[in-house]
Amino acid sequence: MTNLAGHDLPTLIDAFQANDHDRPTCFIAYTIKGYGLPFAGHKDNHAGLMTPAQMDIFRDAMNVRPGQEWDRFEGLSTDSDVVQAFLARARSRSARSGSGAADRCA
Repeated sequence: MTNLAGHDLPTLIDAFQANDHDRPTCFIAYTIKGYGLPFAGHKDNHAGLMTPAQMDIFRDAMNVRPGQEWDRFEGLSTDSDVVQAFLARARSRSARSGSGAADRCA
C-alpha cells in the first residue's frame, strides 16, 4: 500500500489553497516514512543511511549537483529569485498576522 494521499502534492496544494480563512487549521495526511527512498516504510529507517550509489541516484532524481546539497534552493526548477520573493511575502504576511510561521521557513 503506497498511495496514501499524503504524498500527493497537487491534492495537498489544493487543500491548502481551499483554506479561505486565517484561523488555525489542521491537515492530516497519511504518509510513509522515508517515501521515495530505498528503505521506505522500514521501522528502522530513521537511523538508516543510503549507500553512496543510492545517494547518487537520489541526488540525480532531486536534480541536486554533487557538492551543492546544502545550497538553499538547489534542485528547484523555480528560479531562486522567485522563491526568495515568495518567502519575503510569506514573512510579511506572517508578521502582520503575528504567527511567525514564515520565519521558521526561511
